[in-house]
Amino acid sequence: MHDGTIDLVIVEGYTHVAPDTPATLTTSWEGGLRRCDAMADSELIDRTAFCFGHITPGAQRNGQPLTTTWLRERAEELKERYPKMPGVAFFQRGDDDTPEFRKLIRFCDQLSGELWPDNSAALQNNDQVRD
Repeated sequence: MHDGTIDLVIVEGYTHVAPDTPATLTTSWEGGLRRCDAMADSELIDRTAFCFGHITPGAQRNGQPLTTTWLRERAEELKERYPKMPGVAFFQRGDDDTPEFRKLIRFCDQLSGELWPDNSAALQNNDQVRD
C-alpha cells in the first residue's frame, strides 16, 4: 500500500494443490471467482491478479492432475469475466525438474502472454523508464 491506496491484490485461487498440502489452503473455482467478484465490486479489479496454484504435473490433492485444458478454460473465463484484470499469476512448488513439469511451466507462461500480451509490454516500458 502506497499513500493509502492498494497497488496490487493477489487472489489466491488455489483450486489445485499438491497432495501433502492442508485442505484449508484450497478453494473451489467458484470460491476464487467470488474473491475476484469482491475485487470487481470494490473497483479494484484493475489492480488484481488471480493466482493459480500449485503448478505441478503430478496428481493434485483431489487425485487429478492439473491439465493445460483446464488452465486455458479458466484463464479464458477470467479474461472474459474481468476484462480489466491485468493478468494472472502462477504458484509453483519446488517439484522435481521433469520434462512434464517444464512443459506445464512453459504453457503457463505462453498462456498469460497470449491472453494478456499488452500488459507484458507495458511492464517492460515501465522498467525502461526506471532504468
